[in-house]
Amino acid sequence: MQSRRWFEVKVQSPWRTARKQARRIILLPDGNHRKGESSRDYAAGAANVVGCAEHVALRGDVETLLVCIASRQNVDKRPEAFFDVVAAQFAWLRTEVREGRALVPCGIRCSVRGDLARMRAAGGARARLVASIEAACEATRSLPEPRMNLEFWIDYPDELAWERDVDLVLRTGAEEPDVVRPGFCLPPFVPCAATTTLWPDVHPEEIGALIDRGLRDAPSHFAPGYNLELALELARALPRARIPAPMRLTLPVCASAEEIDTRLGAFHADPTGEPAVEVSCLGPRGWGGHERALDDDTWYAIRIVPAARSAEGIAEDYDAVIAPGQAAPNVLLAAPSTAAAPVHPCAPTAQGILHALRRAVRFPVAHVLLQGADRSRGPSISVDPPWPAEILDLIEVTAAKPERSIEQIVRARLPSAAGADAERDLLVEAMSARVLGQALSEGLLLPDRSLRQGDRNYAYTGAYMMLRVPDEADPTGEGWERSAELAIRCMLAISAGDNGVFDRVLPGEMPDAWRARLQSAAHHLEAIARGERPAAPPVGPGMRIVDAIGKQWESLFSRHASASGALSQACRDALVRHYRANALERAPDVVDNPLVRRLGLGGPPRQEAIAHIEARYASRAPGPVGERIRRLLHEHAGDPARFADLQRELRLLLHIVDTAPTIAVEVLFLFCGLATPAEHVHEMRLRALIEVGQLADPTFRLANDLASLSRNGGDRDTGKESCLSILIPKGVSPSTGAAALERARALGETYLAWLEEHLGHAMARLAPAWPSMAEKVMRAVHVGRGVYRCAHYTTLSSEEMLALLGEVSRARPRRDPPANALAAPGSSASPVKPLLPLTGTG
Repeated sequence: MQSRRWFEVKVQSPWRTARKQARRIILLPDGNHRKGESSRDYAAGAANVVGCAEHVALRGDVETLLVCIASRQNVDKRPEAFFDVVAAQFAWLRTEVREGRALVPCGIRCSVRGDLARMRAAGGARARLVASIEAACEATRSLPEPRMNLEFWIDYPDELAWERDVDLVLRTGAEEPDVVRPGFCLPPFVPCAATTTLWPDVHPEEIGALIDRGLRDAPSHFAPGYNLELALELARALPRARIPAPMRLTLPVCASAEEIDTRLGAFHADPTGEPAVEVSCLGPRGWGGHERALDDDTWYAIRIVPAARSAEGIAEDYDAVIAPGQAAPNVLLAAPSTAAAPVHPCAPTAQGILHALRRAVRFPVAHVLLQGADRSRGPSISVDPPWPAEILDLIEVTAAKPERSIEQIVRARLPSAAGADAERDLLVEAMSARVLGQALSEGLLLPDRSLRQGDRNYAYTGAYMMLRVPDEADPTGEGWERSAELAIRCMLAISAGDNGVFDRVLPGEMPDAWRARLQSAAHHLEAIARGERPAAPPVGPGMRIVDAIGKQWESLFSRHASASGALSQACRDALVRHYRANALERAPDVVDNPLVRRLGLGGPPRQEAIAHIEARYASRAPGPVGERIRRLLHEHAGDPARFADLQRELRLLLHIVDTAPTIAVEVLFLFCGLATPAEHVHEMRLRALIEVGQLADPTFRLANDLASLSRNGGDRDTGKESCLSILIPKGVSPSTGAAALERARALGETYLAWLEEHLGHAMARLAPAWPSMAEKVMRAVHVGRGVYRCAHYTTLSSEEMLALLGEVSRARPRRDPPANALAAPGSSASPVKPLLPLTGTG
């Protein structure tokens, strides 16, 4: 898989009007020290805190009053006696509250905040103060719905105003009337109202007047950041938001790094939580992540920046800026941004941000970066979405209107002058968009660009296979969408297993761990294929996608529980063969089959090898392949050159038998039959379909390997041997290697033509037995053949794929392919018996 590159999005602070209700105000009662630190003065100060808090609560416009007792610096420098004196005042407050004389009658509930762990760890008077405050606060807990929250802050940071998103700071005991020293690091637009009156001489009415003066003309402004809960809501919603690009959001949050760390730890520790989002926080040592499932299959990431450090979280480049709380056409930027980054206004809610993110992904696809008058080409954004703008639009449209059929959605969007080709393309795109969006929200898709392109093309193929094909359940072809969804989901599940599990090596994964992961994944998926419900979902690196694949197969079987029992069992058997082949594809005995080498030993070793090949390969391979293996085994080759040719052919054929089920065309064809009512699936039809599927797998396996050998697509994993690459010796001279490559290519082309001939005959036999299925299979085969002729599913663009579908639609496929040089006399006209039984994995 390619390295991941994020679509970088900056979610700037929300623009908002000044709050008229639910205000948050900091009160810094300064002046006791200058007035004289007697117990009497502190007692008066405590009583005044109560009086001022009750006065503010009765205003009705303040949600939270934060009273600052001692900052972090004050805690470090104050003597023990100070903390004991303050603790005594809270003991008094506890008594007042319990006897109903303070706070509770005015609807005030209290709490204590700050670095309490550090205070407790210090011990002595500091720990006693924390205990005294907690006891006083506990006395107010009985208040179910407070009018106002009163927070006592001890050992608080300079960034308190940022972390609590306050509207106003009140400070008493200002040194001079025309100088304001807030005592905090203040966000922009947060006023500080000060008075020179020392605490505790400030009357409650003066506090009320300071609030009125400080907030009277407060303008609209950028908030310091977002509530931490909104960031977590985004983390929970993103995996199901159907945003088809690997995206990383950076947003400021009004909370301390410690609070963020604690909440994220709890969020990721929740077994019911969503693991598919990478969340990190900008801390003192940079970005720290909570990595529970942070593999390459993670689509989304959120980088949380404590609001006071928001300037430090600015990336060098952003692909888009989200501006919550604003509306087009006028927008304001909270900080400098990349010149080319589009700005998307939206509502300041999680859903509003998600909607803007969908627009952000679509915009650079629909509007290429300015290149003079030509916008058809230009430099790509950091993540070039492989799904065209029409698909991105249709994902959102189909998700918003799940009750409407694809036919209805297309009729509403299709121009009146559009022709049949345009209608076909839009139907294919809309059907694909609906299922791709659903699969994305279910965790079935992988974020790598080429794989997203492949998944789109698989979806196009599945939609086109079923497009308006009449069948026994739907004589008019109008209900084709159910069958199309089945085909697309099947292809996506196969693709996810191939690319997300069996062709994948995780970063830093050692060979033993890699083999163990593949065996564990295959065991889990085979169990589901057999109809067994695993006791627990698979766990460990790279297993999230395995769980998603398993759930997909369970869902498909469940949705089609009324299908033919024999067909359902055939689906399960084919799926088991598929995962077994995937698990063994790179095994040494598959890559370099020792049975072929033993054929050259003569005598009993040769006879033993022939017997093993007959039992393991010839008797289990599709009819023509098994017959060909037997002919090669029993051909007398006295000439060493001819014997070398026989060995090459046998190595190719045995490798194909071992690996053909990995291509899973048989799985696809059988699953497509599940949409047919059980009464219409009789034994002759099922045998004909199995024959086609078992011949299609080796045909497409070889076509894929030929494309790979020609460096024209094929398997993306260059470290995996194919049935042709194993014929090219390693460590030889360039000329010897080039000659071997050409021999392998020629042999592959010959066998591909031979397999296609037999596949064509099998499809011709399917046509009269099961006409509707023959049409669907014919479409899939010709699309697949066209793809491998050009490149690979992961390399064709949307335009190229739709053009190929149009070409297949207009073509008249041959029912009787010409004979091939490999065919035995009369074999092209004789029926081919499927080697595998109707049920059972062999």
